[in-house]
Amino acid sequence: MAGFAVAFIFANLAASPVQADSFPRVSNFALNVPSYPPPTAFQLMPAFTGVALAKPTCLASPPGDTRRLFVCEKDSGKIKVIPDVTAGTPVSYDFLALSNLATFDDQGVLGLAFHPNYGPNPATQNAYCYVFYSRKNGALSYSRLSRFTVLTPGSVPTADPASELVLIEQLDRAGFHPGGDLHFGPDGYLYISLGDEGFYDDSFNNAQHIDGNFFSAIARIDVDKRPGSLEPNIHPAVPRDGGVARYAVPPDNPFVGATTFNGLAVLADAVWTEFWAVGLRHPWRFSFDALTGELWVGDVGEGGFEEVDLVTRGGNYGWSFREGAHPGPKNGTEPPGFASIDPIYEYSHLGGQACVIGGFVYRGTRISALHGRYIFGDYMTGNIWAAERTGPGSISVQRIAGQTGIAAFGSDPSNGDILIADNDNNRILRLTATPVTDSYPETLSATGLFADLADFSPAPGVMPYAPNLDFWSDHALKSRWFVIPDAADTMTWSRDGVWTFPSGTVWVTSTSK
Repeated sequence: MAGFAVAFIFANLAASPVQADSFPRVSNFALNVPSYPPPTAFQLMPAFTGVALAKPTCLASPPGDTRRLFVCEKDSGKIKVIPDVTAGTPVSYDFLALSNLATFDDQGVLGLAFHPNYGPNPATQNAYCYVFYSRKNGALSYSRLSRFTVLTPGSVPTADPASELVLIEQLDRAGFHPGGDLHFGPDGYLYISLGDEGFYDDSFNNAQHIDGNFFSAIARIDVDKRPGSLEPNIHPAVPRDGGVARYAVPPDNPFVGATTFNGLAVLADAVWTEFWAVGLRHPWRFSFDALTGELWVGDVGEGGFEEVDLVTRGGNYGWSFREGAHPGPKNGTEPPGFASIDPIYEYSHLGGQACVIGGFVYRGTRISALHGRYIFGDYMTGNIWAAERTGPGSISVQRIAGQTGIAAFGSDPSNGDILIADNDNNRILRLTATPVTDSYPETLSATGLFADLADFSPAPGVMPYAPNLDFWSDHALKSRWFVIPDAADTMTWSRDGVWTFPSGTVWVTSTSK
């Protein structure tokens, strides 16, 4: 069976030398090969009708799992599991129930991540998951990161509350801006989002310090204690067994051995060497691009701007000297060595927008119009956007849907669909897409590229060619054609440089085995 790929050339293209057959130049304006795919209508639909949830705020699945979806409920203290997202009538079970939960404002069950080597085979895998949540202890509350062991990880699982191993427990004096998202990076280390602890204008002065408390950063820790990893510095938030912490610090973390920050001296043994990037206010949700490994963060603003950051090793994202790409509440008090990175995208609070919800770069195949775009939203207005990279430091943003109360984005493990945690309406939504009806060709015959599909005789003006040097194609057999619709147009070539082609040039390849 032959398959066809049609490419559209609108700008300069570096091409291999070709040898075209001797065909007369003929104009062909009857081709139906549009420049762009058809427009798409997006819609939000309930994903798992009948599954009862209470303020879902985090969606996660174990690595490689194609059936199970785990849902954090912010205020109930529970994490639930949908054991089969493909079932005709999905159901959910309690996976973990946490006690003594603090639920003031942003607090609650906030993050869940499964170990990269999680699985049912105890000989080669482990049964660990990691949870970030807010816990009460008398009149005080704490942000806690813990490891739990999962019972029966290969079936309908439950996490054993008695297995809890507390890795970090930071006193939280306000209950606002805890962050709390968790993801293992492509490097196998656990990344943690941390807000500035709360109130206004970075009131606890956490945002521009690496030697204070566990706040206002993206942290990166080694839960496996690999050879060469380091013991974290002493801090009341880090429990120890016999003087040894329950995790380690990757040796390439950017603040390992730091003696200065923002041009000012710091004590090396007081530095949070766990920090990967700093200067964040409330990085509520973040994600890694599954293809590129880039770290995308939605950082909730304060007085005027919401921001999306591409976070890099050792980056300072400005809060509270900066808010987005603008002066922040502590502008004018910067130390002489302060330098920050502006967001890749920001938007103002005009129109009621006020709480960015970071999403992820869609790499699924079911909505081609969104492939490679960063999907994110705003909690207050419900705007959901798709952002396309337009350059090294810029993106173009399109609104695609809306639903107030969005708390998180996730992925259907069975098919990669975009899922959305609707915190206000206690449900999970699915983003669906329907192409808008138009004249876009649905079959090869509708393109007009071939006079006879039985033997692939090209239409007038469509000329065959072959590269002088074929490239490896998995033993596939290929035939190639191209057409410049207007015979008056010409291409230009260069022996060693870039070739140019008229706008509207169409390239066609058939592949068979």
